[in-house]
Amino acid sequence: ETENLEFKASYWTETKGDNIGHRNRCLEDAIVKEVAAFLNTKGGTLLIGINDDSPYNPPLTLEQDLGHSSRVNSIGDLELHISQILERDLTCRESLNGVWRIRFPMYRGTQIIRIDVDKALEYVSAYQPNEQKKKKMDPKHKFHFYRHNSRSKAPSSQTWMEHIFDNWSK
Repeated sequence: ETENLEFKASYWTETKGDNIGHRNRCLEDAIVKEVAAFLNTKGGTLLIGINDDSPYNPPLTLEQDLGHSSRVNSIGDLELHISQILERDLTCRESLNGVWRIRFPMYRGTQIIRIDVDKALEYVSAYQPNEQKKKKMDPKHKFHFYRHNSRSKAPSSQTWMEHIFDNWSK
């Protein structure tokens, strides 16, 4: 993983711990966080369906992800769902139309999700409704994320203001 490349094992399917194979909506928030971080930095690529530990094998979770929702039964349904979640949970004063592209390429013989993200024209805020609900916190709280080296981070107020000035001041 790098400043402009991030791997996630799945979109909804838990791949570690006691709940392996079960749906975890908080993983959806993690996808929103990564897209927001790329939008707020230099852009990048998110690959969903690849373990982030060497040898980076696919955990074969796409079919499981498709089985977790009665409304998401196909690749087309999943693409639409991901787009709707990103549109719902990402906010910006400028339009976000066309700043991400979702595809489903093959990787080591397995279909994965690829989201290519451009840098946004203005800074982006993100909602994390599933994480906030889990923590019994306000689901309408907005977060700011950016990439620092190979990680997506929520910066301090001072760091965030400096980041905005460095990246979007005219």
